[in-house]
Amino acid sequence: MTPARYTAMATGSQPIMHGRGGAGLVERAPVRGLFAIVGRAVGGTSHLYTAVTVPPRSEIFTSAWPSGLTEQSLAPCLERVAAMIAPRPIEAEPPRTRILADAGREMGAACTRLPLAMTRRQDGPPAGDAGSGAAGLRAGLVEWLRGGPSYRKRTLDQTYLAQAERRGAILLDSHEVIAIEPRTCGYEVTAIESCGAVPQRRRFTAPRVVLAAGTLGTVRLLLHCRERFGTLSRLSDRLGHGFYTNGDSGGALLTLRDDLVDDDGPPVTAWLDLWAPDRLFLMETGFAPLGAPCSDRVGARRRRLWTFAVMGFDQTPGVLRLDGDGELACSMPPRAGGFSGARRERMRDLARAIGARLLAPPELLAGHLPVTVHPLGGVALADSPRAGVASPSGELFGYPGLYVADGSLLPTPTGVAPSMTIAALAEHVAAHVVAP
Repeated sequence: MTPARYTAMATGSQPIMHGRGGAGLVERAPVRGLFAIVGRAVGGTSHLYTAVTVPPRSEIFTSAWPSGLTEQSLAPCLERVAAMIAPRPIEAEPPRTRILADAGREMGAACTRLPLAMTRRQDGPPAGDAGSGAAGLRAGLVEWLRGGPSYRKRTLDQTYLAQAERRGAILLDSHEVIAIEPRTCGYEVTAIESCGAVPQRRRFTAPRVVLAAGTLGTVRLLLHCRERFGTLSRLSDRLGHGFYTNGDSGGALLTLRDDLVDDDGPPVTAWLDLWAPDRLFLMETGFAPLGAPCSDRVGARRRRLWTFAVMGFDQTPGVLRLDGDGELACSMPPRAGGFSGARRERMRDLARAIGARLLAPPELLAGHLPVTVHPLGGVALADSPRAGVASPSGELFGYPGLYVADGSLLPTPTGVAPSMTIAALAEHVAAHVVAP
């Protein structure tokens, strides 16, 4: 994603949402029974995420993880990720962070400033008004995606992928892999190249292949290869099982507080830590643009729509499968009480502590579908194909030299923003791929 493409999205000459209108940055993943938002640019969802980069909690390493993969064994991989991405909290604490800390004390929750994979802009925030109405909403969303007025994300195209290119890797954008088939020399990968006027089918062969299409993309591709094409027919019956939404939810607080003012910080600065009582976090994600200035004032006071994300250790497993039309579909058990009840009640507590009105949660806006921006699992690491799909090294059972290195490997949710855990697992898999 170049600055010019972000400008094109902000002005409306290029869509933000990927779809029939053109190639965009954000996509609502086409999965029946699930409302999932994922990234589409080179560098994946690193363009879409909040840049919060935190290690997993030790409690996630339960018996569901393979015996050789523990918090201790993953620690060196986490250190390598931290060295590459260099996350740190922002220098100054804006007023909203202090207000969140006050609310946390009232709720009995600690407010933690979060390490972010972001860099402060050297040229400072842009001058002038972003506009009003639909134009202002669009420009505000693009600014949020980039990291706020004064910060920019360190996305994967700037870190891991940039290093790979410097070492000779060739990145092919506008390619979508549609099939993988074993060959005597390794594997043949078939992709559709869509950058020209007429899509072209291209084939590549390699002795080892690493699949990192994101959780939903990887599971979809492997299901197609097993069930529609028959090219990977020996994949474990556990493929698609153990899918998690990472407890994702959220809400928006509508408030008229005079001390809740604009700042030049990134969308996220801190979260309320409710891990001990409820295994969840309430993470502020900045102010949503309200459109025309006349619509966001009441007398001399200005309305603020302060948005929050909820995530946590929701161990409710779902199943990803192909439906009768060959499309990816998700089945989740009904959620009543338990974790879902706790996250709703905690958002109500937060609204009361801040003195705000809590607006409808994402589940209602999504038509009561399960919601996720952190899809995880479905190709779980395990000690055997009876328990999962990939070995502890990330190699698919039954297919030597075919690896997975993305969020689909996780045998449990992370309960926190999962990017650092996923990157650490990718480091772990890479070490096995290159081992003599």
